[in-house]
Order: sequence, then C-alpha cells, then structure tokens
Amino acid sequence: MTVQKLLYLNSNGMEQQYTPLTSSAGSSSAGQIPALGANGLLDASFIPSTTGSLSAPATESIAAGAAVNIYNNAGTISLRNANATDATKPCNGFAPAAIASGATGTVNFPGQLNSGVSGLTPGALVFLGTTAGQFTSTPPATTGNLVQPCGYALTATEMLHLWAPGMVY
Repeated sequence: MTVQKLLYLNSNGMEQQYTPLTSSAGSSSAGQIPALGANGLLDASFIPSTTGSLSAPATESIAAGAAVNIYNNAGTISLRNANATDATKPCNGFAPAAIASGATGTVNFPGQLNSGVSGLTPGALVFLGTTAGQFTSTPPATTGNLVQPCGYALTATEMLHLWAPGMVY
C-alpha cells in the first residue's frame, strides 16, 4: 500500500516531504505522525501491549476472552462473568485465558487487545451482552438491561477494550 505523504516547512523555511509511520518503534517514534494500514486501521504496534491486570479467584468458570466482573465476595476480591441483564455485573475487564471455577485467574484492564471474541462487526462499537461473559456489536434493548460500551471491534474476532468502569448509556 502506498502511504500518502505530507508537506511541512523545515527549520530553513523550505518545504519538505514527510512520510507518516506505518508501525511504531516505541519511544523513538514519539511525536511522529501515524498512517492507517491497508485495512484502514492503525497497526497494533501503536497500541500499548498492556495497561494492567489483576489476579484473583474465580467463583465460576470463565472462558478465554470473556467479559469479567470484579466484585467483593464476602471480603475477597473475586472474578465472575459479566453480563448486561441488569446493572449488578458490569464489565471491568476480560480474561486473556480460561479460568476454572475456584482457580486464580487474570483479568486484563482497558487498552488491551482481546483476541478471544467472535461474531463482531469490524469497526463497530462493542457492548457487554446479556449472555454471561459475552460481547456483542448490538446494544441490549430490553428495559432494565445495562447498556455498557466496552470497546471497538477491529475484526470479527478481535476487539480493543476502551471503556471506563462507570461508562454506561
């Protein structure tokens, strides 16, 4: 794919051609202008690889890629499947790997890629679904359902999580 170039005035006042970056080299790319790839999206190298996670026991089985709710279980921070049936189990992160009931597992926080999803509409906003642990491109519509945007679908099987814990419609 040909990357469009732009003109700028250099320190001598002369026009100079600039080619935007198609991938990030980390801190050495700071201040540079990125270009979209052939798929119309930023390269994954522009997105931080991690923004945090938490390890805690799961009180039910949680699938890889599932929406996770972090809650106080009799004084112990615990993990369970999030769902939008009502506002009691909002999504706080996602499970990067499956977690067995009773086992300690990891939940990843916003800003990370989730490749454990399916059936999404690329480019669409992704919402917490009414089925335990599921994400959907269609917001819940039943009265009393929690309408919580959770990120954007990059492909049918990959999403970028970009929500804040209290971010609901």
